[in-house]
Amino acid sequence: VNSALSILMADVTSGLVGFFTSTIVIVIFGEILPQATCSRFPLYIGSRSIPLVRVFMLLLLPVTFPLAALLDWMLGKEVGDFYESNEFEVLIRKHAENSMIGNDPARIMQGALRMSGKKVSDLMTPKSEMFTLKSTARLDYDTMAEIFRQGYSRVPVVDAEDPERVTGMLYAKDLMLIVPANATPVATVVAFFHREAITFVNADEKVDVAFNIMLASKRHIAMVQTVDDCDGTRDPVFKLGGIITLEDIIETILQAELTDEYDGSIAGVAGMRNAELKRLTDVSKGFNDLDDSMVRAVTAHLTTNVRAFRMPHPTTGETLSLEAISELVQGSRVIEVVVPPGTKPEDIGWLYRRGELEDVCSIILEGEVEVFAGEDEIRVVRGTYDVMAERAVLSKDYVSDFSARPATATVRMLRITRNNVEEAFRISRGPAGVVSGSAGVEVVAGGPR
Repeated sequence: VNSALSILMADVTSGLVGFFTSTIVIVIFGEILPQATCSRFPLYIGSRSIPLVRVFMLLLLPVTFPLAALLDWMLGKEVGDFYESNEFEVLIRKHAENSMIGNDPARIMQGALRMSGKKVSDLMTPKSEMFTLKSTARLDYDTMAEIFRQGYSRVPVVDAEDPERVTGMLYAKDLMLIVPANATPVATVVAFFHREAITFVNADEKVDVAFNIMLASKRHIAMVQTVDDCDGTRDPVFKLGGIITLEDIIETILQAELTDEYDGSIAGVAGMRNAELKRLTDVSKGFNDLDDSMVRAVTAHLTTNVRAFRMPHPTTGETLSLEAISELVQGSRVIEVVVPPGTKPEDIGWLYRRGELEDVCSIILEGEVEVFAGEDEIRVVRGTYDVMAERAVLSKDYVSDFSARPATATVRMLRITRNNVEEAFRISRGPAGVVSGSAGVEVVAGGPR
């Protein structure tokens, strides 16, 4: 076409005029306008010209096919345009700056590209910041409250003798049916729900590899291992380096901090006063539902009939005032032990075990408790307002000489710890160290109840 136009213009005009005229027409109408139009609307023009292009492809196939095969044989297959990850990231940023793609999709794509360049050690929570439980720990009120305070849905369980070995995972949802008063061992819960399987990844593993491992194992948490080869004189040893979660990886991809309704940074929890949250999670005060009349009755019973609460402090000689004992009753924990119907006696959890150190005194408020005392384990049934292990609040070395378990379907008890009593003694001190209360009462510790 270009040659024909040049010849035609040369015949119509003089040679020099035809040269410039044909050049201008070819450049403007053959190069600039078609390229400007097609680059502005490439998809639309390309879709509309498909039938015409296919016709020419069929007509010229006898020529183009052998020529293409010859060029592939001589030059190799066409490689095309490929970008390295950093180049592709720049390309995405340029598209976002020119509003070709949204900022959120651009940020996610850039995060996904950067993920492959990070190691697990860059994202993991180190061992020093992990919250774990020993396999021998018991799920009593203190442990359950600590799990609640930490706020994790899954807690790694480590071997009691080897903290570097993770033996299972405790799920918070598994605690719904656990009775804290029974102090169930953590290992028992892990074994019952089959939570022993753990996913491990190496600290120097790429994050995208760890991501695929966690997806394949269908677990949201993986324990991170580090290799300790010391000076190379012995075989390498795997040690626990930390923990990584799917949330950590997703935050890397999204390049944003994920929060939910349980995170302390959002309004629902951030608006709660610190004192309220402390009271909610404080096991020494959060389970006391005694009304004023019951508090007065228990206080009168302790001051009148229970020697441990009338005795002077073994070190300072102070005695508890009536106000201090009342505060002690209000601030101590009330527990309710429920025995499911049909439970065999040997399956009922023990409240006290003979030969174990104790620091808690119990006052029965409702129900009955069977006590097995002495070497012969003589059975005695205790009822309302009976006190068990009163000496535990006075002696740090108190060892229970009896075992006790619920004798009725429901038992409510007031549990007073040694720490509660020490706090009550501090309350009993008046200003400037003056001791209030009825000093001078002498009762032999450990005498008959």
